Amino acid sequence: MKVTVKKSRTRFIAIAAALICTLSLTACNSNGTSSQTESSNTVNSSVSADSSTDSSGSNNSYEAWSDEIVLSNIIPEVKGTVDHTYENTEEELWIKFSSVDDNQFKDYITACKDRGFTVEEESDSYKFEAFNGDGYKLELTHFSGGDSLSVELEAPMEMDEIIFPIGQAGKLVPKPKSTFGKINFEYDNNFCLYMGKTPKADYNAYVSACIDKGFTVDYSKSDTHFYAYNSDGWHLDLSYEGNNVMFIRVDPPRKSDDDDQSSDASKPETTNAPETSKPAEANASGLRSDFKEAMDNYESFMNDYVDFMKKYKANPTDLSLITDYATYISKYNELSQSFEKWNSSDMNDAEKAYYIEVQTRVNNKLLEAAQ
Repeated sequence: MKVTVKKSRTRFIAIAAALICTLSLTACNSNGTSSQTESSNTVNSSVSADSSTDSSGSNNSYEAWSDEIVLSNIIPEVKGTVDHTYENTEEELWIKFSSVDDNQFKDYITACKDRGFTVEEESDSYKFEAFNGDGYKLELTHFSGGDSLSVELEAPMEMDEIIFPIGQAGKLVPKPKSTFGKINFEYDNNFCLYMGKTPKADYNAYVSACIDKGFTVDYSKSDTHFYAYNSDGWHLDLSYEGNNVMFIRVDPPRKSDDDDQSSDASKPETTNAPETSKPAEANASGLRSDFKEAMDNYESFMNDYVDFMKKYKANPTDLSLITDYATYISKYNELSQSFEKWNSSDMNDAEKAYYIEVQTRVNNKLLEAAQ
């Protein structure tokens, strides 16, 4: 699901940490205890699916759940201890619980289905995703043999009638069948939006229409995603988000180094006074050097991590991998700090586009590791 840059970054870093923690439950539990003590965002309560009642007859567990969890009325109460709260708003709930075993995970899925989360349901050994009739999206993650449960609940997106982008970017792709949606941003040379009232069949038809419009270069296609360039270098990003919502983003071609050098050659030389130190400036592609280094370092780390997970899955009894695990935890902490300094408001359009490309590749790698 497309979310804000800051929220996306937090999410796929947390997913990576959860996958790494499957190697060592002891290390993972230790880290969870530390975060429970240090984080000011942690809800200091234990919530249970089996509501406890005190001598006065009051339901203390329900009161804690309903008082502290904004969207508590949408999903069943969780049997487990709150480890960390990432989001707790009317738009999104994202909490990591501990002390949840495999059977409790299965029981909670059943309870969620009983509460109506059966629309476009998808599940496998470690994840459950579904919408309810009101458009709320629920995602549960629990790795077999572990004791943590990640609960993510997103409120339906607010949409209205929109005018499809009329700029250069908007003219490169066909107009969708629906006119009901939400525009994240729109410029002449790029835009990003969501279209509602778009069932999966309409999404598939739109993908075909974009292919007919020439978006066939270096394409990547799955049942719910489509990425491609056209012959002029324009990039298209489509995805079916579920619940009859389609995501569309178009970005302009990147400037090559040759184009930049040609532009510089046509400019007269000037003599500038000595400059004091300045923050890193964007290069020909529009990316600042420190930003690109942070993105590339993270992607390189995740490539190594996936290779490491493949080794572990091939030989889970190899104790030498525990030493490697400690190294990955150390690298993960370093990269987390590096990412924390980047906020979506600090990025220009080129950097946001590059971030999404890296994010997409990394998410695909994480899914590969979790298969």
